[in-house]
Amino acid sequence: MASRRFKQRWTALLGGLGWAERLIYNGVSAIAIAGVLAYGHWALGSPRLFDPQGAARWLMWSVSGAGFVLMLLALRSYDLPLFAGLKQWRLHRTGEPIRIEPLHLGGLHRYVRHPIYTAGLMILWARPMDAATLWTNLFATAYLLAGSRFEERRLIDLYGAAYAEYRRHAPGLIPWRGRALNDADAERLQTTCDR
Repeated sequence: MASRRFKQRWTALLGGLGWAERLIYNGVSAIAIAGVLAYGHWALGSPRLFDPQGAARWLMWSVSGAGFVLMLLALRSYDLPLFAGLKQWRLHRTGEPIRIEPLHLGGLHRYVRHPIYTAGLMILWARPMDAATLWTNLFATAYLLAGSRFEERRLIDLYGAAYAEYRRHAPGLIPWRGRALNDADAERLQTTCDR
Protein backbone atom coordinates (compact mmCIF):
# COMPACT_ATOMS: atom_id res chain seq x y z
CA MET A 1 0.00 0.00 0.00
CA ALA A 2 3.00 2.33 0.35
CA SER A 3 4.07 2.09 -3.29
CA ARG A 4 3.35 4.98 -5.63
CA ARG A 5 1.56 2.74 -8.14
CA PHE A 6 -0.74 1.25 -5.50
CA LYS A 7 -1.52 4.71 -4.07
CA GLN A 8 -2.44 6.04 -7.51
CA ARG A 9 -4.73 3.10 -8.27
CA TRP A 10 -6.23 3.09 -4.80
CA THR A 11 -6.90 6.85 -4.86
CA ALA A 12 -8.54 6.52 -8.29
CA LEU A 13 -10.66 3.61 -7.02
CA LEU A 14 -11.74 5.68 -4.00
CA GLY A 15 -12.93 8.45 -6.33
CA GLY A 16 -14.46 11.21 -4.20
CA LEU A 17 -12.94 9.63 -1.11
CA GLY A 18 -9.38 9.90 -2.51
CA TRP A 19 -8.56 12.39 0.23
CA ALA A 20 -8.97 9.49 2.74
CA GLU A 21 -6.14 7.40 1.23
CA ARG A 22 -3.69 8.14 4.06
CA LEU A 23 -6.27 7.64 6.79
CA ILE A 24 -7.30 4.26 5.33
CA TYR A 25 -3.64 3.27 4.87
CA ASN A 26 -2.92 4.00 8.54
CA GLY A 27 -6.02 2.08 9.65
CA VAL A 28 -5.19 -0.98 7.54
CA SER A 29 -1.57 -0.88 8.75
CA ALA A 30 -2.63 -0.71 12.41
CA ILE A 31 -5.08 -3.62 11.98
CA ALA A 32 -2.50 -5.73 10.12
CA ILE A 33 0.19 -5.13 12.74
CA ALA A 34 -2.23 -5.82 15.61
CA GLY A 35 -3.31 -9.05 13.88
CA VAL A 36 0.28 -10.22 13.43
CA LEU A 37 1.10 -9.42 17.06
CA ALA A 38 -1.99 -11.18 18.39
CA TYR A 39 -1.51 -14.26 16.22
CA GLY A 40 2.20 -14.41 17.00
CA HIS A 41 1.65 -14.38 20.74
CA TRP A 42 -1.17 -16.91 20.46
CA ALA A 43 0.72 -19.30 18.17
CA LEU A 44 4.28 -18.82 19.36
CA GLY A 45 4.03 -17.79 23.01
CA SER A 46 6.82 -19.49 24.86
CA PRO A 47 9.39 -19.03 27.61
CA ARG A 48 11.86 -16.20 27.20
CA LEU A 49 14.66 -16.70 24.69
CA PHE A 50 16.39 -13.49 25.71
CA ASP A 51 15.98 -11.89 29.13
CA PRO A 52 19.24 -10.32 30.30
CA GLN A 53 19.93 -9.63 33.96
CA GLY A 54 22.02 -7.10 35.84
CA ALA A 55 23.94 -4.49 33.82
CA ALA A 56 22.83 -6.03 30.51
CA ARG A 57 19.19 -5.58 31.51
CA TRP A 58 19.84 -1.96 32.46
CA LEU A 59 21.55 -1.40 29.10
CA MET A 60 18.65 -3.04 27.23
CA TRP A 61 16.05 -0.83 28.91
CA SER A 62 18.25 2.24 28.37
CA VAL A 63 18.38 1.56 24.62
CA SER A 64 14.61 1.02 24.57
CA GLY A 65 14.04 4.24 26.54
CA ALA A 66 16.35 6.14 24.20
CA GLY A 67 14.28 4.75 21.31
CA PHE A 68 11.09 6.17 22.83
CA VAL A 69 12.75 9.57 23.36
CA LEU A 70 14.06 9.57 19.77
CA MET A 71 10.59 8.61 18.51
CA LEU A 72 9.02 11.57 20.31
CA LEU A 73 11.72 13.93 19.04
CA ALA A 74 11.34 12.64 15.47
CA LEU A 75 7.55 12.94 15.52
CA ARG A 76 7.81 16.58 16.63
CA SER A 77 9.25 17.54 13.25
CA TYR A 78 6.20 16.28 11.33
CA ASP A 79 2.72 17.66 10.81
CA LEU A 80 1.10 14.82 12.79
CA PRO A 81 -2.51 15.41 11.63
CA LEU A 82 -1.23 15.27 8.02
CA PHE A 83 0.87 12.19 8.85
CA ALA A 84 -2.19 10.45 10.33
CA GLY A 85 -4.53 11.45 7.49
CA LEU A 86 -6.79 13.61 9.68
CA LYS A 87 -5.72 16.93 8.16
CA GLN A 88 -6.71 15.70 4.69
CA TRP A 89 -10.24 15.12 6.02
CA ARG A 90 -10.44 18.65 7.45
CA LEU A 91 -9.02 20.22 4.29
CA HIS A 92 -11.42 18.22 2.12
CA ARG A 93 -14.38 19.42 4.21
CA THR A 94 -13.32 23.07 3.89
CA GLY A 95 -12.35 22.78 0.21
CA GLU A 96 -8.74 23.78 0.84
CA PRO A 97 -5.96 22.13 -1.19
CA ILE A 98 -3.73 19.55 0.46
CA ARG A 99 -0.18 20.86 0.52
CA ILE A 100 2.93 18.73 0.43
CA GLU A 101 4.83 18.75 3.69
CA PRO A 102 8.27 20.36 3.32
CA LEU A 103 11.38 18.20 3.21
CA HIS A 104 12.70 17.71 6.75
CA LEU A 105 16.40 18.45 6.99
CA GLY A 106 16.83 19.63 10.58
CA GLY A 107 17.02 17.93 13.94
CA LEU A 108 17.45 14.17 13.80
CA HIS A 109 17.07 14.25 10.01
CA ARG A 110 20.61 15.64 9.79
CA TYR A 111 21.94 12.33 11.06
CA VAL A 112 19.52 9.78 9.57
CA ARG A 113 16.89 10.05 6.83
CA HIS A 114 14.36 7.88 8.69
CA PRO A 115 14.60 8.71 12.42
CA ILE A 116 11.16 7.25 13.18
CA TYR A 117 12.24 3.89 11.76
CA THR A 118 15.54 4.07 13.66
CA ALA A 119 13.69 4.73 16.92
CA GLY A 120 11.21 1.93 16.15
CA LEU A 121 14.01 -0.56 15.61
CA MET A 122 15.63 0.44 18.90
CA ILE A 123 12.34 -0.09 20.72
CA LEU A 124 11.69 -3.42 19.00
CA TRP A 125 15.04 -5.05 19.58
CA ALA A 126 15.87 -3.75 23.07
CA ARG A 127 13.40 -5.81 25.08
CA PRO A 128 13.07 -9.33 26.47
CA MET A 129 12.08 -11.85 23.80
CA ASP A 130 10.19 -15.07 23.47
CA ALA A 131 9.67 -16.79 20.11
CA ALA A 132 6.63 -14.63 19.30
CA THR A 133 8.55 -11.42 20.00
CA LEU A 134 11.52 -12.58 17.94
CA TRP A 135 9.35 -13.41 14.91
CA THR A 136 7.38 -10.18 15.33
CA ASN A 137 10.63 -8.21 15.46
CA LEU A 138 11.91 -9.94 12.32
CA PHE A 139 8.61 -9.22 10.52
CA ALA A 140 8.53 -5.59 11.70
CA THR A 141 12.18 -5.05 10.72
CA ALA A 142 11.53 -6.41 7.23
CA TYR A 143 8.44 -4.18 7.03
CA LEU A 144 10.42 -1.08 8.05
CA LEU A 145 13.26 -1.84 5.63
CA ALA A 146 10.83 -2.38 2.75
CA GLY A 147 8.84 0.67 3.80
CA SER A 148 11.96 2.82 3.79
CA ARG A 149 12.62 1.80 0.16
CA PHE A 150 9.12 2.81 -0.91
CA GLU A 151 9.44 6.01 1.12
CA GLU A 152 12.73 6.85 -0.60
CA ARG A 153 11.12 6.51 -4.03
CA ARG A 154 8.21 8.70 -2.98
CA LEU A 155 10.54 11.36 -1.57
CA ILE A 156 12.63 11.44 -4.74
CA ASP A 157 9.41 11.89 -6.74
CA LEU A 158 8.36 14.76 -4.45
CA TYR A 159 11.65 16.59 -3.92
CA GLY A 160 13.78 15.46 -6.88
CA ALA A 161 17.49 16.24 -6.98
CA ALA A 162 17.43 17.88 -3.53
CA TYR A 163 16.40 14.59 -1.90
CA ALA A 164 18.86 12.60 -4.01
CA GLU A 165 21.66 14.87 -2.76
CA TYR A 166 20.37 14.67 0.82
CA ARG A 167 20.70 10.86 0.52
CA ARG A 168 24.41 11.32 -0.22
CA HIS A 169 24.90 13.30 2.99
CA ALA A 170 22.75 11.48 5.57
CA PRO A 171 22.59 7.70 6.10
CA GLY A 172 19.22 5.93 6.04
CA LEU A 173 18.82 4.33 9.47
CA ILE A 174 22.12 4.17 11.35
CA PRO A 175 24.06 7.37 12.05
CA TRP A 176 27.71 7.24 10.96
CA ARG A 177 30.49 9.36 12.35
CA GLY A 178 31.46 12.05 9.88
CA ARG A 179 28.35 11.53 7.77
CA ALA A 180 25.66 14.08 8.51
CA LEU A 181 24.05 17.07 6.87
CA ASN A 182 25.79 20.34 7.80
CA ASP A 183 24.05 23.73 8.13
CA ALA A 184 25.18 25.08 4.75
CA ASP A 185 24.06 21.98 2.85
CA ALA A 186 20.73 21.88 4.73
CA GLU A 187 20.00 25.51 3.87
CA ARG A 188 20.97 25.04 0.22
CA LEU A 189 18.85 21.89 -0.16
CA GLN A 190 15.87 23.48 1.61
CA THR A 191 16.06 26.46 -0.75
CA THR A 192 16.12 24.08 -3.72
CA CYS A 193 13.00 22.29 -2.44
CA ASP A 194 11.13 25.55 -1.76
CA ARG A 195 11.41 26.67 -5.40
